[in-house]
Amino acid sequence: MAHTALNLRERRTIEDILNAKVPVPEIAVEIGRHVSIVYRDIKRNGYTDHELPALNRYYGVVAQRAATQRRARRRKLVRLVGLRKAVIKQLKEGWSPEQIAGRLHLKVKRCASATRRSTPIFRALTVNPERAQGKMNVASLVERKTRFSVLFRNNDRSTTHLMNRLMSVMEPLPQPARKSITFDRGI
Repeated sequence: MAHTALNLRERRTIEDILNAKVPVPEIAVEIGRHVSIVYRDIKRNGYTDHELPALNRYYGVVAQRAATQRRARRRKLVRLVGLRKAVIKQLKEGWSPEQIAGRLHLKVKRCASATRRSTPIFRALTVNPERAQGKMNVASLVERKTRFSVLFRNNDRSTTHLMNRLMSVMEPLPQPARKSITFDRGI
């Protein structure tokens, strides 16, 4: 069964029947909705005024306006043109919705205070070919949630060289992304 929000007609009916002091279960039967939907709408969209408590009650028009505004806040892709273009571009490039959401979340973190949000955790993996192949290897950084990856060539097997190279690769990343790294030496 598809979810359909209450409309203005239903909300006005709720208002009228509530004013007649009819219990909520009977209101739900009257408008053909589940009792919990009616209770939730009354609680979420009822009008309250601390200075004039005599006006505190459920108004259908006020409830409809509140619900419409709440839905509009959730439609970021409709409201924010730049965000919509970025999401469409990444979808065309083959990104999954989870990857896009995670990447956008990293961009939000850059703008927000790093102390109020959790930081990304990168997993560093070094792939070492056989020693007969030489000292060169490939290292990767993979952010655990978004799977954002950075691959780089490491010309020496030494830990000092790897750490120096790792720091130079991490430098362009935003500060919150540089807080935690877990190492896995690979094969």
